[in-house]
Amino acid sequence: MTMGEWSCKKPVWPRPIRRAAWLVAAAAVLCGAPRARAGHNDAPDWLRAAAAEKLPDYPKDTKAVVLLDDVQTTVQSNGEIDTRYRRAIRLLRPEARQDYRGVSVDFDKETKILSLKAWTIEATGQVLAVGEKDAMERSFFNGDIYEDLHEKVLLFSEPNPGNVVGYEYVQRHRPFVFEDDWRFQDTDPVRDARYSLALPVGWDFTDAWFNHPAVPPQDAGTSQHVWEVRDLPAIDIERDMPSWRSVAGWAGFKYFPNNPALRAKTTGSWTDVGLWYDSLTQSSRIASPQIKQKVAELTSGIADPIGKMRALTEFMQRNIRYYAIEIGIGGYQPHPAAEVFAHQYGDCKDKATLLSSMLHEIGIESDYVLIDTNRGFVHPSYPTIDFNHAILAIRLPDSVTDPSLYAVVNDPKLGRLLIFDPTNEFVPLGYLPSYLQDSYGLVVAP
Repeated sequence: MTMGEWSCKKPVWPRPIRRAAWLVAAAAVLCGAPRARAGHNDAPDWLRAAAAEKLPDYPKDTKAVVLLDDVQTTVQSNGEIDTRYRRAIRLLRPEARQDYRGVSVDFDKETKILSLKAWTIEATGQVLAVGEKDAMERSFFNGDIYEDLHEKVLLFSEPNPGNVVGYEYVQRHRPFVFEDDWRFQDTDPVRDARYSLALPVGWDFTDAWFNHPAVPPQDAGTSQHVWEVRDLPAIDIERDMPSWRSVAGWAGFKYFPNNPALRAKTTGSWTDVGLWYDSLTQSSRIASPQIKQKVAELTSGIADPIGKMRALTEFMQRNIRYYAIEIGIGGYQPHPAAEVFAHQYGDCKDKATLLSSMLHEIGIESDYVLIDTNRGFVHPSYPTIDFNHAILAIRLPDSVTDPSLYAVVNDPKLGRLLIFDPTNEFVPLGYLPSYLQDSYGLVVAP
């Protein structure tokens, strides 16, 4: 799975196959039916083997079964990573056509799609094959995010009940950090899931498991390791449940190179993550003369520190609109505060940057807080850059004792920290939006 950049309004896709049904339906309208090539021997051996496996009994309302979810990751000595994805699904009910209409694969300037193929094995044994030339390519744009992320959508031919659909694609990417996750449990039962990791000689790795017992690797060679889990139950979707990803089984992997030039891409500790992000934001919060003038205007005649803070936070919420421009490292790195103020727009990390700059002008310091809007995604035991939101921890002066400030955390080193989300337009200073409560975040302090 490619690593998603942070954006406080960007959805987090669980798996490429699971993109919203409207997306693949739109692709069908734009492209028409895939130009399938029929035959009896076109399906690869791995897909035929998965299709031939006898399945246990499942509940009658089971829409589909994931027969095989296979990920093979090969790390090169130069830091590039090739990942081969294979998936096979048996469709059991008509509703499965909406969830398994096709496959969607992301790419950007740091990621290339080396190959993309898909097949349908009909109940008669006939195989319908489609390839990359049958795919539709589109860019992501949802009205308030502009980025260099694109995708290729390849539709299955005849995804009907009783048929088996499968796909294989290979991506080559140059990650910003050496970490990956394997999300092996789904909202449908999974019969067999495998993850294979091949590292250069001298490299090391760690693995961490969540919502599933740890599985020891099967050594397939000197520097190759394989993990396998079988017969995973479906994650039942319930009303008002947390995000299903926070209860589904997954594993996180980190790679540690022996090349000193690549060591900066390792995130073995939260300190590593903090230092990495701090290096991206060293000069972002420098106030321009225009920012200084605006702060003086907004706080003129206000003596109370909290009153000044409220004036600045209300300006941020009412006047700086949400719009994200995230190209390359811009998915992680905020734009300079001067640019955000000049254009009067930005994404979550841009808004946090500008507010931090403005607070500094009234003598109040603050730090970035990296967090996820999905409760349960961030684990204290697993350092990662896989957040989707950035907010602020405002350092409260000792003289400030306002009882209306509820969102305060006491830190033994940094003192009292008032946690605030500059992106939310409605939740005032002193409170936290519901999606950030009872969750973990990383305070990036010097």
